[in-house]
Amino acid sequence: MGGLAVGGNIATIVSTGVIVGGLVVGWVNRSVKRVTDQVQQLGDQAMQRFNQLEAHTRTLTLALHMLIPAITWKADADMDNNVSVVRSQLSQILVKGIHLEEQWHNPLSDEELNRLKVYQQQLASNGNLSVEEAEDMKKLAERMAADHPNDSTLVSLLLLASLFLALLLTSRKP
Repeated sequence: MGGLAVGGNIATIVSTGVIVGGLVVGWVNRSVKRVTDQVQQLGDQAMQRFNQLEAHTRTLTLALHMLIPAITWKADADMDNNVSVVRSQLSQILVKGIHLEEQWHNPLSDEELNRLKVYQQQLASNGNLSVEEAEDMKKLAERMAADHPNDSTLVSLLLLASLFLALLLTSRKP
């Protein structure tokens, strides 16, 4: 009988070891899965930030290429061409910004959103905005970008609206 008791104890120890081992393996697998998911999420967030940075960089590069020739000491700068290029880019980004604003329903009122649509239509048809309209468009873009600071479309819209206003002011004849 003593051998049977020792065998039962061994079986109990082995089965307890298997159960504990299974629990430890399960816990390790869950922990590894959580860490893997967190690393994947961080990677996705980093990629999203990188894409936003890339969009900002493209917009800033465009702005610098337009603004540098407009500096006042360069009297022979082709301002009409610069305004035309920025007008085209601004018209395209306004479409995206208006679409986002329609989805979010903030911070602009319907009347303000309609003004943006009018500005976009004028720009798309190669029409000019007055300085007052360009200032209004820039203020609306500032509010949108302030409300959604991580959205690269709205940051690009603000930068282009600011550049467009600067080019309008620079190209005005005294």
